[in-house]
Amino acid sequence: IRTKPESSPRQLDAMLESLEALPVSAKAAPMKIKPSGIHLYGAACDAYGRGRLEDARTLLESYLEVESAPFVVSPREGPVTLRIAGAIVTTDGQPFDAFVTDGTKWVELFHLSIAMRRRDIVDALVEFPIERFEVKKFPQPERFHAAVGRSFVRDGSDFGELAKSADSIYAEASQKPRGARVVAPGWHALRGLVALHDGDAHQFELELIETLRAYHVYRATDFATSPLGRFCIPAIGLACLGAERGVQFRVASDYMPTWLYDRR
Repeated sequence: IRTKPESSPRQLDAMLESLEALPVSAKAAPMKIKPSGIHLYGAACDAYGRGRLEDARTLLESYLEVESAPFVVSPREGPVTLRIAGAIVTTDGQPFDAFVTDGTKWVELFHLSIAMRRRDIVDALVEFPIERFEVKKFPQPERFHAAVGRSFVRDGSDFGELAKSADSIYAEASQKPRGARVVAPGWHALRGLVALHDGDAHQFELELIETLRAYHVYRATDFATSPLGRFCIPAIGLACLGAERGVQFRVASDYMPTWLYDRR
């Protein structure tokens, strides 16, 4: 990955210092925590680019906490407890505005929460009402991918049928303009999840490789000069799940740094 970081070392230090304010911001406005997720993610990418791996992990986890907070608090009534920036935060119990999102953000946070070993966030995502996803004019494959992820965590009996439906929706979406490039990483990540569910280690490794290849093609077009494409989050999540289940795979990529999924 040859792009240069956009943040200077001093700016990264300032962003890390700003994490101390996250618990206060989360308590006051958990639906709109500051600093925002996009700034935290950009700083995480820059920290990785500068070889500051522990800082990159810290910033990635903060990004996950900020972006997942609406999924955690919006479906619930009364005080809600969050863990953010190393602190436990309890909201004041005031009702939250209805939070409507799409499957794309859910899938990203699902894989990242697995990579960060944040079971509390995984559980919150699984419990998030799927009817809160926007219904668009065309089938959104990530909406179906989310249903598959929920079933995977719950070890649901409907996993196979949901996976078939999601696979066909991905195939349909890939026929649209730019569709193949945009949906390919998620499509292969879905198939990797299916291979892992079925205990097919060889197919899992192949899909992990194809996820990374597809992401490289996507990034080369959409993030060619931006450091924001440093992490392939679906591949990292898959690798983490595979490692946890004892699957042996020999796949290496700058997009999938081992320090994020191999905790031995």
